Amino acid sequence: MRQEGLIMDMLIKIEQWILKIERVIMAIAAGLLVFAVLAQVFFRYILPISMPWTEELSIILFVFMVMYGAAYAIRYDRHLGIISLTSRMSEKNFKLFWFVKKFVIIAFVGYVMLIQAIPMVRQGLSHTYTIIQIPSFFVLVNIPISAGLMVFHTILAVVRKDYINEYALQKASLL
Repeated sequence: MRQEGLIMDMLIKIEQWILKIERVIMAIAAGLLVFAVLAQVFFRYILPISMPWTEELSIILFVFMVMYGAAYAIRYDRHLGIISLTSRMSEKNFKLFWFVKKFVIIAFVGYVMLIQAIPMVRQGLSHTYTIIQIPSFFVLVNIPISAGLMVFHTILAVVRKDYINEYALQKASLL
């Protein structure tokens, strides 16, 4: 029994480390995105010089923000939910709904973003961004990486039985 506790403690520490990395990636991507867009606006409208590389950089940074932001949001269950439906459920029905929701997330993310993304990532090895000359692989590989993080966060939520806290929070917020 104690070994299971040690494993769970280790997984939670790993998750906290991963969450820090996700926050850093999102912050850096957001900062660079703001800088790139402001630089483009400044150079285009103040100094009439166009900097086309900022468009490609913005797309790349946006992908990073969305993919790692989605993984971060899954950890805290901040994706769109059906609160008007679940608020009327009994604890037993909420638990069932919660587990079904987590299974659907794992199935969808695992199939679409892990399995189906692999050919696209491989294709990225032979394509580069036109202006920046970065292989598309370095951007596309973040799709299965973030999908793996989403699956990890979801499985850990199931093991931790996060539905207990979510149900209590939902009931408390509706009072």
